[in-house]
Amino acid sequence: MALKTCLEMMPSDLPQTSLSYAQSAREGWLGVPYRHQGRTKRGVDCLGLLVCSARDFGLTVVDNLAYGRKPCHETMKEGLLDHMVKINRADLRPGDVLYIRWPNDPHPLHLALVTSFNDSGVPIIMHADCDKQRKVVEITLPLNWWPSVSMCLRWKSWAG
Repeated sequence: MALKTCLEMMPSDLPQTSLSYAQSAREGWLGVPYRHQGRTKRGVDCLGLLVCSARDFGLTVVDNLAYGRKPCHETMKEGLLDHMVKINRADLRPGDVLYIRWPNDPHPLHLALVTSFNDSGVPIIMHADCDKQRKVVEITLPLNWWPSVSMCLRWKSWAG
């Protein structure tokens, strides 16, 4: 059987683990307030969202709270790669993670979880919005964010 891209995949084709994780994260964390270094339902940041949703799903995740509002991108990248593997953008599926660089920052500092795709194949993401809404939100990935996506990642638990 030939591998399908995310644009060709139907939910029934997806590995149940990654789809179930995306659904679990959405159900458990959507709407939780934003809080820098937060790790509870009272508030999470973008890393806290991933750590907490992964732990809720039964994954073992080593957390690191030793970061400021501008975390060291190398430390963050190393931590992500301890738990995840890089994947190609064309292979994205629900449950995968985007490592994002904001336009005025030289390095990526933000994380978003892919929850699904719209009819055009554009990822729908969940992330901790620290700016306007100040909570975990789900949005269609703005097309102007694609150039800022530094890495696409998949949890090692189901990368094989």
